[in-house]
Parts: sequence; C-alpha cells; structure tokens
Amino acid sequence: MPGGPSVMTFFFLGTFLAASAALMANNYFKISMHAIGVGGAATFMMLLGVVSGEPITIPIAIATIIAGVVCTSRLIVSDHHPYEIYWGLIIGALCQSVACYFVM
Repeated sequence: MPGGPSVMTFFFLGTFLAASAALMANNYFKISMHAIGVGGAATFMMLLGVVSGEPITIPIAIATIIAGVVCTSRLIVSDHHPYEIYWGLIIGALCQSVACYFVM
C-alpha cells in the first residue's frame, strides 16, 4: 500500500472494525471495550509473528499477560459479567483476523 507499511494498515483496519463492531454490539448488550482492545492487541501480535516469520514470542507473551490482567481486573471490580468479557475478546480477535486476511 502506498503511504505506509501494510502491517500498520492491517492494525488500523482491525481497530476500526473492532470499534464499529463494539458500537453495534452495545446496542444489544453491554460489552467490555477493554477486552476488545486487549484481545485485538494480543491477536495482532500473534498474527504479526505469523506474517513476518520472526520469532516474537516475548512480545506475544507480554500481550497475552496484559490481556489476562486487564480482563481479570474488569471481573474483580464487578464492572462486567464473564460473557461480556468473552465477547469482547472474541470481537477484538475476530476483527484483527479479518483485517489481516484482507490486507496481507
């Protein structure tokens, strides 16, 4: 793509898709925006490792730990039910995967 690396294009497209999906999902049930963000970030790191072929196991592990800490804290504070966290993670991961499929 002219104007920027394709990796950033797929990251930003995934972010846009996740925000759009969250806006639509919030019309029907409460969803964790924090889980969408960390789910998308962790999935981005995993897909980046697959696409680039580089061994980035440490960043993937860090992103996964951060996702676990954020989602656990949302449950401990009782801001969300578990299904709201799970759906947030699924939507974030799915949107990054769709973006990677179309851009890469």
